[in-house]
Amino acid sequence: MISLAISSYCPKIKWLIAALESATGFDEIVLYCRGGGDRFADNINFETRDGGIIKDEVSFEPTKKILDEYISNHPEKNIRFYTDKVERMGYAAMNYVVDLARGEWVMPFSDDDRFIHQNLFTAMLRIRNGQYDDADVVFSQVTVNDNSSWGIGTDQFSVHQLKVDNLVPFSSFVKKESFFRAGGYLGGDPILDWGLWLRMKMLGMTFKYFERPIYDYRFTQQATLNVMNGKYGDMANMRRILIENAERFCQCTAER
Repeated sequence: MISLAISSYCPKIKWLIAALESATGFDEIVLYCRGGGDRFADNINFETRDGGIIKDEVSFEPTKKILDEYISNHPEKNIRFYTDKVERMGYAAMNYVVDLARGEWVMPFSDDDRFIHQNLFTAMLRIRNGQYDDADVVFSQVTVNDNSSWGIGTDQFSVHQLKVDNLVPFSSFVKKESFFRAGGYLGGDPILDWGLWLRMKMLGMTFKYFERPIYDYRFTQQATLNVMNGKYGDMANMRRILIENAERFCQCTAER
């Protein structure tokens, strides 16, 4: 069973619907939403990162109504929709939605990206046929804004290379058991997926490369990388924190 897991915080509804529309062939889609208005709006007046407090005057009802109608009209997608106002930080919300997933394999997914249908179909067909049974992660390169590509084009990379740069896209297929064995997403990591991949690689887990881009990454000025650069100062500082967190986690794991 393969699950799609989306944690959405104050989504731009047309982008979220486009993401859901592009998600074909999953056994289930687990969608968790918090909050009201579009976090990409220019005049947004509440904290938009990491699951901050949502002002009461920002109503989620219009968005929820659209989502309820979409889910009702697309039973074939098997969407399980959860919403609340619990003040989960971004990492905790993603861990929450992955934990809700019933599949052996889970793909965490951003609410503004879009799948490339045929490539997604082929990758999932291989998973279902057992071609990646010995893997913990299956990843591809991705296109960026329907144009350039990003990600390493091989699964032959070292821990050292992963310490230097994030090589694996956020939305990759990961075995749920392996995800949580590596700690899931950690609140202290400036870049959640990079920290997860680094810990998984340091723990000896297996990455397998799929040769065609599975999805398109929508990169905007409000992308997480830009926000984290502003928060932590520069990439070198984020890299140092990620490595320290990963080494500490792996040392604690080895001592248990």
